[in-house]
Amino acid sequence: MGSMNSSLFLCLVLQLAFSYCIHGLDITKYLTDYPEFNKRLTETKLVDKINGLKTVTILPFDDVAMKNLTGMSPEVVKAILSVHVLVDFYDEQKLVMDFQGTHRIETLFQSSGLAKGNQGYIYMSLVGVGTMVFASAVDGKYNVKVKSSVTPEPGSVAIHMVTQPFEVPGIEASVGGAGLAFGDMKNVDHAPIAQPPASSSSSRVQMGLMGVALALASFFF
Repeated sequence: MGSMNSSLFLCLVLQLAFSYCIHGLDITKYLTDYPEFNKRLTETKLVDKINGLKTVTILPFDDVAMKNLTGMSPEVVKAILSVHVLVDFYDEQKLVMDFQGTHRIETLFQSSGLAKGNQGYIYMSLVGVGTMVFASAVDGKYNVKVKSSVTPEPGSVAIHMVTQPFEVPGIEASVGGAGLAFGDMKNVDHAPIAQPPASSSSSRVQMGLMGVALALASFFF
């Protein structure tokens, strides 16, 4: 009886794995709270590239912040949104423990072949009481704040809602797109939220404490 149950369980696991391989990822079902962001991913066909990834992290922003992209060319919009797609799985614990400070995080824009220099990379750090903030690796201005985080598929898909689009200097020229420049964006806080030190004893302690808290939370829940 035990061997039969084990065989049935193995068959179920294989069936689910086979089904996933056939159908793949559908990132849009995890972004229903961000209708305009979701819509633009589909319009720019970025959704096809995202669904082809085995692991991914999305940094969406709400419809109000999306208005900042109004008037920009489709090429520029696509480039900006691709900076909000990280080509690996980064939940809160992984970001805090492994990628705080000067570690570059690769985005989908980097793999497009259009990025120049560090345009396809971002940084993450902590400010205040463990608040995560991101910055373009071009200028290191930490003005993209994380508002909430969910992990719909642990190990595969993570989503961190952010306050605004990334401002990546020179990205318009890189993709040859015309339209509004980042300096014309109305609903963006151009001033950095903070400029965290690259490495300090206090930041390392803060990182360690938050990492322990996240580890304990994952253990109990």
